[in-house]
Amino acid sequence: MDTTKYRWVAAWAAATLTTTVLAGCGTQVADGTNAEASSHYSGADVRAEAQRVYESFAGTQDQQDAAYVVQTYTRNGPLDECLAQRGYPEWDWSLSRPYASPYDALRPSVWFAEPGDRIYSENEIATRPFAEAEKVMNADDRWPAGFSKTVLECEDSIKPASDTEVENASRPAGSAKLIESWRTALTEVGEKLGGSFDAYFDCMAAADLTALKANGASYDDLAAVMAGEADKAGPPPAADQDPSTYSDAWKGFLATEDQVLAADTACRSDVYDANIGKVMATITDFSESHADEIAAARKGWDEVVAKAAQLGYHGQVGPLGK
Repeated sequence: MDTTKYRWVAAWAAATLTTTVLAGCGTQVADGTNAEASSHYSGADVRAEAQRVYESFAGTQDQQDAAYVVQTYTRNGPLDECLAQRGYPEWDWSLSRPYASPYDALRPSVWFAEPGDRIYSENEIATRPFAEAEKVMNADDRWPAGFSKTVLECEDSIKPASDTEVENASRPAGSAKLIESWRTALTEVGEKLGGSFDAYFDCMAAADLTALKANGASYDDLAAVMAGEADKAGPPPAADQDPSTYSDAWKGFLATEDQVLAADTACRSDVYDANIGKVMATITDFSESHADEIAAARKGWDEVVAKAAQLGYHGQVGPLGK
């Protein structure tokens, strides 16, 4: 099995849509699971509990944004201070901070990712503030002559933070290990209940996806192709923008995404519907067996948020100023 496909499937989720779906691509539940009694938990129950447990150690979207603030300051703070001392106090260390995207906690299970999760468009919308900041940072006329030279001099005079220092400052200890363990647990239950992921991959590869055909690409290129299609659609809408006011280009991109999600539905809805309730046991087992580590990570996230607050972050979008 080509394990590189796991990276691509992390960007896919199902949607119950009325667009054209595939015929003959339905997958079957793994041998032995049909005989198991159906769990009484609904998909909504499982998704809510999975998200609650996952975010307790991996962080909510807002907590991850706070982590990006701390991470950016750890990398850029000393440069900011140096530039201010040399006559450029308006340089803002926070302008380049990244933004977290929504993340479905069940995504590693492949078969049981959230139905209707618009991972492609939601990622573009969530990261729009960074794209806007990037335009400002790259503006040719933003800084006077001599600024670039001063930047280089400052960079030579300060010791950059190491990756380990950045990680330790912006992420709770143990969080990364828990995330990896969670992904392993969800991957294993996905294969146990739904069977080999190859059936899903093969089904998606057989889908007649317009975006892939238009770009002469294969299924393995889907994530890159969709990113390219989003670029063609132009700047993404704001997070709070009324969808009826989206540009025609962005409405077209959403239609392209609809087709991908409809194919995803056709390729795994039978496994999802028959087995999603059974995933609750894995979530409960994980929560109980890692209770101490999760409690420590939760406390660690509180500390990260407190650090970000000291730097001026209180949930707002955009640069934090001075």
